Amino acid sequence: MPEQPAPGSPQDSGQREGMEFADASLWLSRIFTAIVPGLIGLWLDDRYGTKYFALIGLVLGLTSGILHFIQATKGVFKKPGSRSASQSSERRPP
Repeated sequence: MPEQPAPGSPQDSGQREGMEFADASLWLSRIFTAIVPGLIGLWLDDRYGTKYFALIGLVLGLTSGILHFIQATKGVFKKPGSRSASQSSERRPP
């Protein structure tokens, strides 16, 4: 069985080449998904003289941020041999 290259080693650089942009765009989408609804709510409050659009935007942004966090950490805390519900419901070939 071949050994896996150590992270940061010259052999590993081919696998991570170009992934920095993907990682950065993923984090930017998460940040903007959580912040933009609150900023839009502030703008609507300022424009119409209300006080509830910022609160709605904050709740929507917080909810979407939490959902992104859950999605990003979905497989981190699983035990190595455990199967998810979707995997266990799949039929095995006889």
